[in-house]
Amino acid sequence: MTTKPSIPPGLASDFTPPPLSASGSTPRFGRDEAPPDGLQTELRHQIGLLMNRETFYCEFGEFNVHYMPPSPEESDFQFVIDWLLERGHMESRETASLEGLAPYILTGCKITPVDAKRAYLSQIQTNSTIDKVDEGTLFAFLETLVGAILEALTAAEHTRGNDFSLRLCPNNRLGSDKIDACATKRMKGKLRVTDIAVPFEFKIYESDKMQRPDLLVKVLVSFFCATEAELGYNPHISYLGDEGYLYEFPQGPNRSQARYFKTTQSVTECRGLRLAGRSTRVWKVLEVQSKTNRKKKLGSEEMIVKDVWIDANAESEAEIQRRVVSDIGQFADQRNWWKHPLLEHINSGLAAELFKLLKNGRFKKLFLTAIEEHSGEGSKDVAEKAWLTKDIFLKRSLVPIEPGPTTQRLPPVREQKGQDTGPQRFTRPKDPPYRSFSPKRRWFFAYNEVCHRLSDLPTLGDAMDVLRQNHLVLLLMFCAGWVHRDISTGNILAILQPKGWSVRLSDLEFAKKFPPETPASFDPKIGTLFFMAYEVHSGATMYNKVGEHTLPFGRPDKGNTVSLVIPPFDENAMDSDDDDVPEHNPSRVDDDDEDDDDDSYVDSYAGDNMSVYDGPDNDDTKAVGLESNDGAIEVDDDGSGSDKDVVTSNVNKQGVIYNLQHDVESEWWIIIYLITMCVGHAPSIEVGTTIFQELPQPSIERRDNLRFGLQSQLKQSLHHKLKAFLQPLEALRNEMVTAYLRRAPDQVSDLSTYSIPITWPLRFFNEMNTSRSLWGSMPLQGPKATLSPPGQNLSEEEEVTSYCRYRKQEKKVFRGE
Repeated sequence: MTTKPSIPPGLASDFTPPPLSASGSTPRFGRDEAPPDGLQTELRHQIGLLMNRETFYCEFGEFNVHYMPPSPEESDFQFVIDWLLERGHMESRETASLEGLAPYILTGCKITPVDAKRAYLSQIQTNSTIDKVDEGTLFAFLETLVGAILEALTAAEHTRGNDFSLRLCPNNRLGSDKIDACATKRMKGKLRVTDIAVPFEFKIYESDKMQRPDLLVKVLVSFFCATEAELGYNPHISYLGDEGYLYEFPQGPNRSQARYFKTTQSVTECRGLRLAGRSTRVWKVLEVQSKTNRKKKLGSEEMIVKDVWIDANAESEAEIQRRVVSDIGQFADQRNWWKHPLLEHINSGLAAELFKLLKNGRFKKLFLTAIEEHSGEGSKDVAEKAWLTKDIFLKRSLVPIEPGPTTQRLPPVREQKGQDTGPQRFTRPKDPPYRSFSPKRRWFFAYNEVCHRLSDLPTLGDAMDVLRQNHLVLLLMFCAGWVHRDISTGNILAILQPKGWSVRLSDLEFAKKFPPETPASFDPKIGTLFFMAYEVHSGATMYNKVGEHTLPFGRPDKGNTVSLVIPPFDENAMDSDDDDVPEHNPSRVDDDDEDDDDDSYVDSYAGDNMSVYDGPDNDDTKAVGLESNDGAIEVDDDGSGSDKDVVTSNVNKQGVIYNLQHDVESEWWIIIYLITMCVGHAPSIEVGTTIFQELPQPSIERRDNLRFGLQSQLKQSLHHKLKAFLQPLEALRNEMVTAYLRRAPDQVSDLSTYSIPITWPLRFFNEMNTSRSLWGSMPLQGPKATLSPPGQNLSEEEEVTSYCRYRKQEKKVFRGE
């Protein structure tokens, strides 16, 4: 028999208590996105530079065994050789016994491509008449050769060919690129990228001396005997041409019958410059009746399908989410959960709000939950004897791509000329310090809620409401022992409910227990760097021993700080035109249960008024020697027990362990992103672009705005209605930096050191409500939707009209920004 827990102090006596019941992080890098309007011909060199570090060489024998489709039996292969010999496509070489020579000659290529090209160039110099010799003419015989191979496969007893054939296409351009030939089912008409199963590129190199027709035939036989799955096609995805794609969730242990979803619109699709940056797709879909009957299923509403690759041995996002939800449920069942060390400084209002989320598992609705999931086979790992090369595609001296969300087009980079000397080997370390290229597994997830990204919500007020709700979800994750580790505008989603926008936190694939339980993976995850905490992005802790004795760690030291009570803004003095802005009702977190008797909203927040340092002259963050630039660093957030140091300048050499405060800081960066990049104000976009960049290390502007205070360029660039954000953002920044400076490495796992930092965002939102009538109705827009800059004599009325026009006309453009 159990007794009911006591009521949290300060709550109403009729408050229903909750029911009772029986180290390290993975490195990440940016997506390396291409400018939306960048031409492929201008980007190919940047693609080559990035792919240099992701591409391996290996000998043909190793490649054939490890990567190629299964080779046919030796007897079947010999049957094909005999077939080609009998029909005159190959001849036996009389001198085959000589070392290094193949036993056969291809009759269509008796003269090697190298010798043919040399003879052609020689006869040009003597003005002799000779047909042009290039890859197209020299390798045209392959089409006939493959045709004969396919005939042989049809006649063979055991081996059968597939439905693909070889099509020569040296003059068929695919966008801005072309290939010489391909394995395809489309033998006539315009060739599309989706028609190509295997591309072929032919080259004539002086260094190619050995000719092995038998190996060429073996490769071709492998390709044209392979199943579609062995050629890389997913059997559960069908291409429907202009109709889109069809995703199949097949019948299985957790699904009595297959379900089919036809795509209607792309939601998220990154134009990455590296293959790994194109590994995730998010689609709007409709459920259809079957693979062959693609009529809408009765009662089907618009849904979402997410197609993603993750480490083959890692838990899926859905599996991690189930663990997170379970742990939050266990936290809710604890007696006196409000006495958790992280909740030491919350007031009764916040305790009541958290209780309403925990009551009856209501918090579960605040996560975007998959209703269906399916995983495929894992990909292959890197061949054991493969090696890296520094310049497989291009020399590293070429100009890198411009980072950031701008659309500035890059100038073409001239290709370096010179004789190809082949791949230059260097040893691949057994334990790579940066990337292991571990095998991946493909997952499909289906969701019945179609949500909007935080940055795509109608107004800034809507986004702030959802961001506050998101922080409450993070608080519950923290108390349950989890950190999200990928807080961004794309992972904080919202759905419109009768009572307003409700948060749906998504993408928990990076989430981990805190303190860490398992070692980090060396295979970096890909994500936006815009909102990553500074310590994680730079790889260096901000902790400074001097700060232990000069800066407050617990409650603010009144001797070093002053109480900040932000006065109401004088709208008349601001010359505002927002007289018609409706009164704001504070957002509630999806409180729409009809059976809930208590629908009142507690509009109170954690703790006391915020405090900030007196100003730049008294800023103790500058007094502890942090003005200097960081040196070269290596990300190491593997947690306790890590033996790798971080090389820094004037920063403590400690590995960065991802902690609770890093998620909080990501929210701070999101707020700055929203008020600079998403309100259509050209001056703030210009400044914001210097802060939010896809760089391996934080930009100087990013560093300075966090560590030394909001910079004058940022303050001056803000839209006049958004000046109200400055003092609260600065107060929150001071609190975060103070905690970073004071938290010693041996305190990182001490939950009590986070009890104040994790509640300060709620105080921030409380302060911002005093000025909401100024900025709450400002429409959100993508970074490209800039208003006319100052100096073009726009009246405030014209400016508002321009906001609305951009929002209406370019709404689709902003999706995915």
